[in-house]
Amino acid sequence: MKNSRRDFIKLGGVSIAATGIVPSFLASCAGPDDETKSGTGLTIMIEGVEPLTEEDYKRRQVELVSALDKSGMEAIFIEGSTNLRYFFNISWWLS
Repeated sequence: MKNSRRDFIKLGGVSIAATGIVPSFLASCAGPDDETKSGTGLTIMIEGVEPLTEEDYKRRQVELVSALDKSGMEAIFIEGSTNLRYFFNISWWLS
């Protein structure tokens, strides 16, 4: 009898669940009463961070145009990538 990958993954999931390791793992991920810790001893670093505003993206665009001018370039091609998100806050994918 030949097992498929799907059968192997199902069997592995059932095996892990049967060991009782999942509840203890989930408990270790839960945060303690101290709000500055994540339950793993790591400090939460995003607390108090403000989201970027439209002015932030405009500033990035102005800096990009300035850098293009200094280098003598007249245009730049930005495809659907992290650069599009960085400069224009647009999430696009290659298709």
